[in-house]
Amino acid sequence: MAGESTPKYALIASTIQDRIISGRYPVRSLLPSEADLVREFGTARATVVRALEFLRLEGWLEAQQGRGRTVLGRPHTERSPAPTRVLRLLAGEDSTHVSLLRAAPVPATDRTADLLGLTTPARVIARRRLLADSGAMPPAFAIVHLPDGIAQRSAMVMNAPIGEDVVSRLSRTGHNPRRITERLTVRPATPREASLLTVHRGRCLLVATLVVLDGEGRPLVAVDAVQPADRTIVEFGHGLS
Repeated sequence: MAGESTPKYALIASTIQDRIISGRYPVRSLLPSEADLVREFGTARATVVRALEFLRLEGWLEAQQGRGRTVLGRPHTERSPAPTRVLRLLAGEDSTHVSLLRAAPVPATDRTADLLGLTTPARVIARRRLLADSGAMPPAFAIVHLPDGIAQRSAMVMNAPIGEDVVSRLSRTGHNPRRITERLTVRPATPREASLLTVHRGRCLLVATLVVLDGEGRPLVAVDAVQPADRTIVEFGHGLS
């Protein structure tokens, strides 16, 4: 079934991990260029870039402006737990803090298909949700995208609220969620987003894209969320050794 085979970017990432572990790519050495990897794996540059970004987020590589990507080796520590801002976007639809606006099957866009490792044309279940203003966190509008097969088996197809959080539901139905990647960008609100979030049109929004991955790096769920940027604080910790 589409979406259940390991996507190409995950296979590339796994191959590079194996080469780092074996010493073929030594620690502090430069990784081959994107162009070299595109030729070797016979795939699009966007797929290679996604694999490299995944490895950077996992702590295997470091990107250096003007030099390329440096090998850091196998990450020495476990990844830290997902922060509250991430878990909030995956929370259950309890109607008090998270309201389900609509859940329905839709054709996957090229972007959604790429995030989920699907071959187009494909169908996904889109769960559109509105997250209430909590005082500590601003209101947010989120769309949870699930491949049709995963949504069917985890009973997240129906157009009715689900009280259980997404990660717990996936775990209980045998999908083994293990990691979450997060990408943050900023852009002006669209008219629909401004209306949903009751903000002025053109107001700056923080855009979060989450992908929940299983133990083999296969995407299970993708989430697109927007919230007012001027009330959002994102903090990261970085080691110095």
